[in-house]
Amino acid sequence: MAAETFTWKLELELSGVDAGWTDCTLDVSLMDGNIEVTDGMQSASLIDLLANPGSLAWVFDNSPANSAKLAGYYSPGHANCRAGFAKNIRCRYSEYYNSTRYYMGVYWLKKPIPSAGLFGEAVTRCKATDWLELMMNVPLPAVGVQTDKTGDQLLTTLLALVSTQPASTDFDTGDSTFATAFDTDDVDKDSVYSILGKLARSEYGRIYLQPSTGGGGVLKFEHRNARLGNVTSLGTISNVMDDAVVIDDAGQVFDRFQVRITPRRVDTSLVTVAVLNYHIYLNPGEEKSFTLNYVEQVSGSRISAQGVVTPMVAGTDYKFGTVDDGTTQDLNANLGITYTRIGSNSSDLKAKNNGAGGGYLNLFQLRAYGIYPFNPYTVEVGTGGLRVQTLDMPYQNNPLTADAVANYLQSIASNNALRSCQVNFHANKSAALMLAAMTGNISTRWTIAETQTGLSGDYFINGRKRTVSLGNRLDVEWLMTPAGNAGAWVLDTSALDSATVLTI
Repeated sequence: MAAETFTWKLELELSGVDAGWTDCTLDVSLMDGNIEVTDGMQSASLIDLLANPGSLAWVFDNSPANSAKLAGYYSPGHANCRAGFAKNIRCRYSEYYNSTRYYMGVYWLKKPIPSAGLFGEAVTRCKATDWLELMMNVPLPAVGVQTDKTGDQLLTTLLALVSTQPASTDFDTGDSTFATAFDTDDVDKDSVYSILGKLARSEYGRIYLQPSTGGGGVLKFEHRNARLGNVTSLGTISNVMDDAVVIDDAGQVFDRFQVRITPRRVDTSLVTVAVLNYHIYLNPGEEKSFTLNYVEQVSGSRISAQGVVTPMVAGTDYKFGTVDDGTTQDLNANLGITYTRIGSNSSDLKAKNNGAGGGYLNLFQLRAYGIYPFNPYTVEVGTGGLRVQTLDMPYQNNPLTADAVANYLQSIASNNALRSCQVNFHANKSAALMLAAMTGNISTRWTIAETQTGLSGDYFINGRKRTVSLGNRLDVEWLMTPAGNAGAWVLDTSALDSATVLTI
């Protein structure tokens, strides 16, 4: 039987963002290294809900045998370097089979490493990473507290404040409506990537980048019931794989499962949430910047807030005067207040003296609607044993939803018959395997059967790795979690979720 064939393409954005793609396939040397692509959640854990940053690796011919006949054509900074070839340019990789082109992703070039030495291999080894990796280093923007929003709405709001966007998006409507979100997050500590993780856990949904026939790099938000509602297998792989490995069978079985939420209480009237605890002197025309953290005024504990009063009210929120006595406010008209950031748990401001004489900032406070966390609510399902797994749902407010998720997860975690697995196959063996390689995306459902290991049933793809080697050999690795009997595990908690803050 003849081997099933496919072709692939590597393109770089050499002329600038959105200026068009340049096909660089001819200069990729499979003789010197494989093409490797990874994406999805690189574990089979029940609570691994945000994809790991994906990557694309390949090797360029950097010798006079390349398409330009120039040594150093792929050496950034070299006199012969190809125009536009540099760190952080965008790349995309696609595969063509059965009259369809499948774009595996869009990536940013991070490590073009030319080999050194006249007598060594004249190649440049390249690694590019996807949008999720970029978001690991992007601080949380000043998005502010969001109220009564679903996960897809929160994602849309967050992405609107991010300068570098994914290639496209595909968001399910979230099953939960969160009473508050982003209120506990900190612009100094949280990245966009960490917030994506909090969103995924709060929904008990999944966030990942997926391929497409339209360009790839699609940011997907999968709601809580997406997999439970997916009851149709795309195909069967039965005793034709190169390897099938049960993943850490004992390590995937938990005796107990915990789900933790932290409900909030929100003030119904304005209160003081921050006070400047020192006096500032401003010379004529002088401007000074400062940050005020929101705190509960009796206990001094950190809180969040929404609806910060702006513009501030003279005599109530600030007093600016010629005497440093805490009360004088004869220069109020000369003080200019500017917010540079209004955050969920702190604000950055500037105070400017617009008068002809110096003065003291005797009082300065912020008023808003305070947001206070209750004691965490934790539900634990299961008995005995030492192995406990915990899911924290930071934006979730309703204990009934926590109960439902905990029972659902324990029904899987405690079942020895439901085993995660890793499946490896050589796609060129058959048309069926090649089609599986092209259409087997994250969260697609497949029937897996392997006699020796006893694997038999339906599984969802959690993570993937594909390797293209010399001769256009395509090897695929799927990391899979059991689908189980969806009818027995109803996780429709939409009726339980509430936009009303609950008191426990």
